[in-house]
Amino acid sequence: MSKFFEQTWWKKHLPKEGMYETFIGWIGGEESEDIQTCVNFVSEHKIRSMVDLGCGPCLIYNMMKEKNPDTAYYGLDSCDFFQSINEQKGINFSLGIIEETNFRDNQFELAYSRHVLEHLPCFEDALSEMIRISNRYVVHKFFYTPVTGRGKRKFFAEHELYTNVYSLERVEDFLRSHEKVKSFTWGWEDVATKQKALIIEV
Repeated sequence: MSKFFEQTWWKKHLPKEGMYETFIGWIGGEESEDIQTCVNFVSEHKIRSMVDLGCGPCLIYNMMKEKNPDTAYYGLDSCDFFQSINEQKGINFSLGIIEETNFRDNQFELAYSRHVLEHLPCFEDALSEMIRISNRYVVHKFFYTPVTGRGKRKFFAEHELYTNVYSLERVEDFLRSHEKVKSFTWGWEDVATKQKALIIEV
């Protein structure tokens, strides 16, 4: 049994009629600004390998293949609903959790996640794992950008779902204390939503 929180909402609800289409609407589809920004980041930094953690249906894959065909792309998600979807696309996909992957130390030049940490009980385990498996960059795009002060921990028991807003100071203190982190910054801000990405150099 895993010591980490099991994500059950997606497994229970995505197979329901019409729910997958609704889910795609929530996360913005293949042409979303987030996806385009990540693909451009990969191009600009000449990233040769990346892992998309909590990848869902790997919406970034088609644009990555078009714009960065030489970048090795891997996806990982804990929800088996996405397995057949991704395998049909020919994606290197693994079932697993972001807090405890089977990837090697420093295996990827970029460890990337989007709208994932907010659905976990805490961010530290997942962010530590992302740092462990990357040898250049770690990027997480928040849909609830961390705030100054205590933050807000939200758990909806009926849905077994977290939607946390983390403390900015807590996130930054964690990064400053991590021996592998060289630097970090906040960027990729969405003008409409004010959502930001945490960009870490390791």
